[in-house]
Amino acid sequence: MGSDIRRPGGRLLNEFLVSLGLFFLMLTAGLVILGSASESSSQATATGEATSLARETMEVMIATASPNRPTLRQESFVGPESGVTFNRVSRLTPLSGDKARLAMLSVVVDWEGGKRKVRLERYVSRI
Repeated sequence: MGSDIRRPGGRLLNEFLVSLGLFFLMLTAGLVILGSASESSSQATATGEATSLARETMEVMIATASPNRPTLRQESFVGPESGVTFNRVSRLTPLSGDKARLAMLSVVVDWEGGKRKVRLERYVSRI
């Protein structure tokens, strides 16, 4: 009755098992890092699409909306690159009082059930 070290090849077997365990540990760590990087890339793509959508909506509102009439528009659609469902709310609010010559434009784009949002606001002069 002795340890594995006294048996021929016992030490070699132990070293092999330790190196095999370390290999699987490194492989698991690599897969976790890869999964995290993939998730970050997906989130960045969705955020980029939402920001672009909000900017384009704001540009269209500035170019075409009548700043004297309040407007509210809600839409939902799937992004072409990310496959994420976006909800967009655009609002035009004519201001009153000492700011009566201004209208506030607001665009909110959210996704992931409202957990993530992009919001743009701008004041434009009413003609």
